[in-house]
Amino acid sequence: MALDRVPPEVLQIIFDYLTKSEQLEKTQITRRWNQLSFRKTHLVLANAEQLIDEDILGRTTRGYSCFSIDFKFIKKYEEEEELRSRLAICANKFSLRSLNLYNIPTDTLISFIHEHRDWLRSVTELAITASNRVDLSNIEVKLELPKLRKFRWVFIDRSGSSFLPSVTLRAPQLKEIDLNCYDSTHPSVVLENATRLESLRVKGFKLISNVIAADSVMFLRIYEVDQPFEWCSEHIKFQRLGELSICACNVNIQSQKLLSTLANLQTLIIESEKTNPIDLGIIARALPQLKELRLSYAEWTYKSDVLSFPFLQIFDVHSSLRTQTTDDAPLSVNAPHLMVLKGTPKNIEQLEFTNFATIKTLIALGQYLNFRRPRLFGSVRNLYMEITCHVPDQLLVTESIHQFPNLTHLTVILHNKQSPVNLSGNLIAISFPNLRYLHLRYFDLDSDFMSGVLRSNTLSTLILEEGSLASGTIDVMRLEHFYMRNVKIPTSLDDFADFGTLLKLVRPRPRGNKYSTKILNETFIKSREEFLTDLQLCV
Repeated sequence: MALDRVPPEVLQIIFDYLTKSEQLEKTQITRRWNQLSFRKTHLVLANAEQLIDEDILGRTTRGYSCFSIDFKFIKKYEEEEELRSRLAICANKFSLRSLNLYNIPTDTLISFIHEHRDWLRSVTELAITASNRVDLSNIEVKLELPKLRKFRWVFIDRSGSSFLPSVTLRAPQLKEIDLNCYDSTHPSVVLENATRLESLRVKGFKLISNVIAADSVMFLRIYEVDQPFEWCSEHIKFQRLGELSICACNVNIQSQKLLSTLANLQTLIIESEKTNPIDLGIIARALPQLKELRLSYAEWTYKSDVLSFPFLQIFDVHSSLRTQTTDDAPLSVNAPHLMVLKGTPKNIEQLEFTNFATIKTLIALGQYLNFRRPRLFGSVRNLYMEITCHVPDQLLVTESIHQFPNLTHLTVILHNKQSPVNLSGNLIAISFPNLRYLHLRYFDLDSDFMSGVLRSNTLSTLILEEGSLASGTIDVMRLEHFYMRNVKIPTSLDDFADFGTLLKLVRPRPRGNKYSTKILNETFIKSREEFLTDLQLCV
């Protein structure tokens, strides 16, 4: 049989018997073999309890390429020597692609770099969580990693010295970096020749000055900085920056105006409780090209008559609060391309769109929806609601969802339920003639729900979770997907004949039950409901 027809799992086992030099040679034979060589095989050399046995490490024929070491409990000299011998075996036997060093003292890290400099040259992903015991500010380390693509450097030890050694990293292939050294007295990592850097996450604006090739960065995340844009005007410019995330920063009016220097920014995310009120008028004027705006745990205000976002597609104000003003008029928004709207009912009611017909997906989190004008969002196809049931009235749930007659996807999740909440299956089938996907959680459904909802000619996916279901006629086999998890059902199921031999799978159990007609799990459900990142459902 030709090797190109051998399953990848079998080929991987065969390749594990090759030496390190042979591993490198096989990557040049075919594209398929090259892809197989990049499959990750992990090995934990040291964890919180023990070191890996040296004899087992020497005898193994597995082609490990990803290693992790936890230095938290390696404190004695003998333990360091034992780990050093195991690292020597790995350096001679395995080709390194990914390395995680947890709780490593910086002086130990310097020794590690000097001893395994050649082994590190092949690494593509490197994560270091370091602590510092003594003042090492006079130490300089230069490290060249020609294949490195992802780098994470975190300084965690607040009780030791904040004077870190200076590490000069030369990584021409570096694309993603995460730096967290906010407590250090001076920046500890200096990048050289990082011309391909695309993603940058930093804690502390001083670290940004070390990113020389900022023109290539397309994603930037800043957190816990008082003035996050002090670096933004003259000596550093992010010409290609497409997504900016600001977390726990003090974004004042001056900082909001400086956003205009980011000419290609399309996504702006502000997550902060201590920020000044975000003036949406300033944001609209500074970033007219914006396609996604998300405000979390931040207050927002406006001073213009009409807020104009010509290209905005996603608007998220689900956990933000509008600043209280004497004028309680709604905010007029001109967003002709808006497709996804996420927010609390209170925030949504304060928005007056010039064109509601473009909105295809609505995500409402909080209390019941009750718009002043019924059928306000007749264009909505996808509705995701998480309702806090302060008032034990199931009619409010029904009224909330029936404001959207053209739904194809409906998800309703109840919280703080004080009494049973039912939903009429017949009403669902009649009111939503185009409904294809229905997901209910924490509902108490009566015996007529299933027979009623299955009268729909379009429904193909039905998901029931964490509630109760009375007995009733079920013809779930006509559905493309039927998924039920932790739903209380009667012990006698005389009219559940369609389950046949699978009946025992849905009977009540102490730890809950689970049943699915096809392969359907929580991951699938979540992927169907991630409307903010998957716009295919909005078309």
